[in-house]
Amino acid sequence: MTSQAVTFKAVSDDTYRQAMREAGVAPELVEVLLSMQIMMRAGELDVTSSDLADVLGRPVTPLATAIREILSR
Repeated sequence: MTSQAVTFKAVSDDTYRQAMREAGVAPELVEVLLSMQIMMRAGELDVTSSDLADVLGRPVTPLATAIREILSR
């Protein structure tokens, strides 16, 4: 969509924690974010749900469509 490459870099929990601290993230939030990363890595957040569409009262916009719309502005 943007023709810019995006690189994924897997890092250890300690490296992630340190990077968040160095970025100025509050210590208690660092641990929350790290917990979420651990859950994602374990697949615990890989759930299909209609919750967002239900709350919005309409179908959700696919991510690629939303990004294209934003980039075209």
